[in-house]
Amino acid sequence: HVMSICYQMMPFVCRWSLSSIIEHCPAVGESLMRAYEAKWTLGPGVQPFYQSDNHTGLAPASGLVAIVNLALHSKPSSRQATCQGSKPILLNVGQAAKPYPWVPRVTELALLRIGNFVIMCLPGEFTTMAGRRLRNAVHATLSPMLGADTKVVLSTICNTYSSYVTTSHEYQIQRYEAASTLYGPHTLDAYIQTAVGLAQAMVDGKPLQSVAVPDEFEGQLISFLPPVTLDTSPMGKAFGDVARQPNAFYEAGQTVEVVFQSANPRNNMRRHQTFLEVQVFNSSADAWVAVHTDDDWCTKFTWDRPKGRFSSESIVTVHWEVPDEVVHGKYRIKHYGDAKSLDGQVTAFEGTSRDFGVGAAMFTKHGVV
Repeated sequence: HVMSICYQMMPFVCRWSLSSIIEHCPAVGESLMRAYEAKWTLGPGVQPFYQSDNHTGLAPASGLVAIVNLALHSKPSSRQATCQGSKPILLNVGQAAKPYPWVPRVTELALLRIGNFVIMCLPGEFTTMAGRRLRNAVHATLSPMLGADTKVVLSTICNTYSSYVTTSHEYQIQRYEAASTLYGPHTLDAYIQTAVGLAQAMVDGKPLQSVAVPDEFEGQLISFLPPVTLDTSPMGKAFGDVARQPNAFYEAGQTVEVVFQSANPRNNMRRHQTFLEVQVFNSSADAWVAVHTDDDWCTKFTWDRPKGRFSSESIVTVHWEVPDEVVHGKYRIKHYGDAKSLDGQVTAFEGTSRDFGVGAAMFTKHGVV
């Protein structure tokens, strides 16, 4: 059973009772405080910033802070400063929106249930006490239906990243995690309210409608990589040709290596597809069947320009670490790629290695018996 919801963190209203209403800081994300710059106790940070220090350190850097905030067009208002409470605002990145928002304004929370085992998927990093309080709240909601032995675990940094989450008391101290808590002292309250609502919907068997839609920035991402202009192959070679064939025979634990003449993989990232296949011959069906792709731990795909970074020629090396539980038989390696011509046209190609044997009794090192 899986349920998820997207919700807006800025602003967010926490309602604990008719007389207790807490509003999140409006349009404020991570206000980087000097404790963040001071780093954790294991090592020094940037001077003159210190952890757990709400009164000194910011003044010497106030000129630089003012210049940066002016450049970001994100000077914090007095309301924001009041809302952030004990956190002095170093950089008001929550309102920085160029070239796109610097911190998430819409986050997602999900519950995955298998029997009475529940995984809570969260976008932030929770302190021990914050995670315990969130877990206990969800457990209290689900246990009447699933039983007292219900197990709730947290899986963090899911789907987006909303930095740290502390309790309101931890927030007041302003150490590293508190200084990195994005949405003010009541951030944990928002997560608890949303998680409990999602858990209650799971108990009631009712769908819960997302109240916000995450922003989509894929088409706006800035890349410092130059675009692919041209792919070529050496004289007399074609894309997909095998530059180095596999050995005739392998045993479990050995590594198969095949090198193909290829092109820049950025021409087609092959999402939900693959750059390679390890295929075994199925004699009963008289067909080659894929048993591994680039999604498997036992395979590795490496791209290189052997003649230098400015060369238009590429090779691809495919490694397959033969698993211990491999099925003996006849195998081959297949590579899928896409080449770009000077006029910008991208053309798909394939390459296939020669057959090789995998096993012990059925094969010799001179080939398939």
